[in-house]
Amino acid sequence: MKTLKTIGFAVLIASALVACNSSEPVENTQVEEGITGTFNADLSASSIKWKGQAVGGLKKHNGSISLSEGSITLENSAITAGSFTVDMKSITPLDENYGETEYTKADLVGHLSTDQFFLVDSFPTASFTITGADSTGVMGDLTIRGITNAEKIINVTVDTTANGITLNGALTFDRTKYNVSFESGTEEWALSNDIELKFEVVAQP
Repeated sequence: MKTLKTIGFAVLIASALVACNSSEPVENTQVEEGITGTFNADLSASSIKWKGQAVGGLKKHNGSISLSEGSITLENSAITAGSFTVDMKSITPLDENYGETEYTKADLVGHLSTDQFFLVDSFPTASFTITGADSTGVMGDLTIRGITNAEKIINVTVDTTANGITLNGALTFDRTKYNVSFESGTEEWALSNDIELKFEVVAQP
């Protein structure tokens, strides 16, 4: 009797194995992990573009400014930390909205360097320190002329490259929050408060 039970049990096990073997194979699903690590900015390959304009956009200037140092930390492709320092003495106009002899590019650089704008002799650098990130952008503390305010970088993308990453984004800040303003009320009224920045940071481990 025990032998019959043993044979019956063996048949059931064999039937189950045959059924399992005849089913469709289960596809193995693997979740690819994102990039993780701290990446240092390649100063020569990175760029920051700026734009300022009069109210209504009737007159505008744009140009570039250089990073003096920077790094960004990613965890599974998510931005978790980072800081960037900008050389305020590297302001370079790139537009052509100037006269041949009156108000040249050099005049604009000189003007932006004064106490009505960025006071670069006293504050030769500006900085942005990342404090967090979510689906809407990267939050951080922007410091200009020694004044710090919370700002947000939007349109952020992080692309991997053969040697590291490329970070792109845009930030618009209100210059008056950093004491960047004219003494003259007429000139102050004519100038838009918004200064736009667009950047591309190339970084390697």
